[in-house]
Amino acid sequence: MSTITAHPNPIVVDNTISPPETTGTTTVKYKKEPEEELWEMQPGSGWAKVNVHTLTGLGDEADYSGKYSITLTPGQIYSAGLFFPLNSPVSTDPLGTKVIVAAVLKKPTVRKLIADHSGSGGGTRLSHGIKTFKPTMLFLAAASRFRAVPDSTGIPQLVDPDAVIPAPLGPAVSHDVELKPLVPGHHYFFTAMVVDAGGNWEVLEVEQDTLKRKMTVQFPKMVVFNDGDWATTGEAEFWFDVSAGDDTRPGQSLQLFTLPEPDLDDWGETGRPYSLGYAYIENQPLTVAAGRTSIWVHSWAREDDGPWGDDTAGSAINKGKRLNLPDGPSEKVANSSFTMDVPASSGDLHYAVDVTFAVDYLP
Repeated sequence: MSTITAHPNPIVVDNTISPPETTGTTTVKYKKEPEEELWEMQPGSGWAKVNVHTLTGLGDEADYSGKYSITLTPGQIYSAGLFFPLNSPVSTDPLGTKVIVAAVLKKPTVRKLIADHSGSGGGTRLSHGIKTFKPTMLFLAAASRFRAVPDSTGIPQLVDPDAVIPAPLGPAVSHDVELKPLVPGHHYFFTAMVVDAGGNWEVLEVEQDTLKRKMTVQFPKMVVFNDGDWATTGEAEFWFDVSAGDDTRPGQSLQLFTLPEPDLDDWGETGRPYSLGYAYIENQPLTVAAGRTSIWVHSWAREDDGPWGDDTAGSAINKGKRLNLPDGPSEKVANSSFTMDVPASSGDLHYAVDVTFAVDYLP
């Protein structure tokens, strides 16, 4: 994975000593693929492709990794990024990994930059607007369940943030940010830092709770396409599970429903519907555990064929399907439905399950 970082960032120019510093330096480090190009934006200039061998003083090694120094005066901004040729920052589809460095004064000569602030939120997001007395860059904005720790200068050091703006915004006198996805029902610290053209800076910290989540997941119906018995009707046991997990896999089962061995008839493999009526219902809004924000549904079945061996569909090991839970302003879901196919894992048993879910966010 390609990376590009700068340390320190921001650069702190010490104006408290005699004589005061007028510049500061940071070290930029990168790791990349040989095909990737390094581009930079010097203060007051546009994007330009850089020769990494000239920049780092290295030979072939520079095509893979390297480091170099950048010196800035207070208020200056430097940007650098790694891009494939077709996705450079001057292309119509700029995609790459970037770092943006700012230089600030150790002791601001202008203490008050923020004129006004407003904020709102939901279960998965925090939205904030910041207005400043003069044009500023929003250098940092993040939401974390842990308070940021100020360094010796007072610049906040984030602790395990759940959401961070991907790049600084501005310069402008008004900054609007939306931070997502966040975990429902948790206490958050919103941290922002603005910087003006002279290197003055101010930090804003706001505490805010996300709304709790209340949801319902239903299995109203299934359709049997193959009952597992070619000559007669079948008898199978079915399981329907609702689990909480992360984006990649389920973790904790919230509720498991069992349908014990009904007589099955696939109507000549044309698909016979069966009513189920199972529902996982949260009667009150709940705080969601971090790492368990995703909801998964899963079904599997076993048709007993005696000495000929069981027909099975799905699998108790298979992770199932993750519900599409939106975040941001459209996070609430009044009603959404889809059909989950459950193919045979051994034998011929095959069916599909209708899934319906609703999500609300409340205090």
